[in-house]
Amino acid sequence: MIVWIQKLLDAAEVARRAAALGSARYGSGKATAGVLARGAKENEALDADPIDKPALDAIVLDAIGRNKTFEAAARPAKINPPIHSRYRPGMHYGNHLDNAVMGSRADRIRVDLSMTLFLNDPAAYDGGELSAGNAAVYPTHYYHEVKPVTRGERLACVTWMQSPARDLQRRQMLYDMAVLVDWIHAQAPGSAQFRSFNKIQLNLCRMWADD
Repeated sequence: MIVWIQKLLDAAEVARRAAALGSARYGSGKATAGVLARGAKENEALDADPIDKPALDAIVLDAIGRNKTFEAAARPAKINPPIHSRYRPGMHYGNHLDNAVMGSRADRIRVDLSMTLFLNDPAAYDGGELSAGNAAVYPTHYYHEVKPVTRGERLACVTWMQSPARDLQRRQMLYDMAVLVDWIHAQAPGSAQFRSFNKIQLNLCRMWADD
């Protein structure tokens, strides 16, 4: 299941991030790749100095927290700190798998889902697809890649999360049910049908959540 989220960041948040990144420095992105994927990765990662990275991260995490589509698709139990990347002409990230487990020993998470958030206008570069503020959420077990950028700069933010429901099919069912329960509520708010379906949805969430 791949979920496209339009305008995860609003125009004001995109502008705030752009202003904060104006003086940013970038280094090699290889350090943030797994051992097997490192050779396929040719991009740059944000240097936290002199940027206030926690403030940048908070913009993304706040947007995630209020987005109903993201919540229905991911239901995140844990979220890894975002990585901010830059691709200049010739840079790419070849076909690869993300790590199954991320984080330090104290805050390690199982990675079920990945999210790529696009940060700049697609007219500013060739090789990208989505508009600034848009995001894609996808299961981490997929092989995926970033095609070479041929003009301009591609700015993106990537993060990973652990879902209470680790099984892909169960997450898909919970997402479909969330979409349907919203539709039933819009058509017949407070109805017996809504209450019954909502009960099934919540009990499945409880049943399938990891302890």
